[in-house]
Amino acid sequence: MKKAPILIIFFTISCSVFTGCPFGNYWVASNSETHTELIGTNMIGIVGEPSDEPYIEIIYSVADESNPGFNRTESIMISPPYIFKNEGVYMTYEYIEWYNRRGPYRYDKMLVRDFNEGGAEHIRIINHSTEKQVEFFLADKPVIAFDDIYQPSITYNNIPVYWLLLNQEKSIEEVNDLYRAEFSRSETIKLIYYDIHRLIDLAEGNVLGMQTYKNTIFYGIIEPETSLNGNPKLWILAIGSFYEYFEAGSL
Repeated sequence: MKKAPILIIFFTISCSVFTGCPFGNYWVASNSETHTELIGTNMIGIVGEPSDEPYIEIIYSVADESNPGFNRTESIMISPPYIFKNEGVYMTYEYIEWYNRRGPYRYDKMLVRDFNEGGAEHIRIINHSTEKQVEFFLADKPVIAFDDIYQPSITYNNIPVYWLLLNQEKSIEEVNDLYRAEFSRSETIKLIYYDIHRLIDLAEGNVLGMQTYKNTIFYGIIEPETSLNGNPKLWILAIGSFYEYFEAGSL
């Protein structure tokens, strides 16, 4: 009879650590739904030899105004230099509510990556030239939260690259030169990247030893008769973090 209290205490402590018991303060995903949300996209600068005959094709998803929640596919032919700016796309995410013994406590939005036609991250930049190389760079779009603009932002002398471009303080070619210097490890490196106040190495993607951003695409070359396609390392969506798990808070 004297062993019973000890067993009860052991059972209670165990349930506080492991899920599946009614006593612990553990989290349970009790509700999961799929939603869509209109979101802006980052700007992509394209630099190469100018030509009277456009030789670069951009195929991309854009929000379908006549069919809310869905994207349509557009295609344009351009000649560099050019800044690609999409008006916005519908992204899909899993909305998950988490509960514990205290009741509903928080929610998560988990981005569903979709690079297929109609998907939020569907894009192809095709270099149709048989001899011309094309360079590209990714310039973040400001993300709004609580009426304040916050980073992520790629900056030059503490000024976001997109402001330099939108205010025409630097040409597309000049900004591309900065990216080229950054990725060639030139002594004149001046581009830095912040994601929610964390300094990120643009070329390597390292954050204090973290590998989350490793090989993320910010700059590159599209060889003749090849293309840059949407992929998990090319972040064209203007979300606040490169993590797929990107929002959480109290209900």
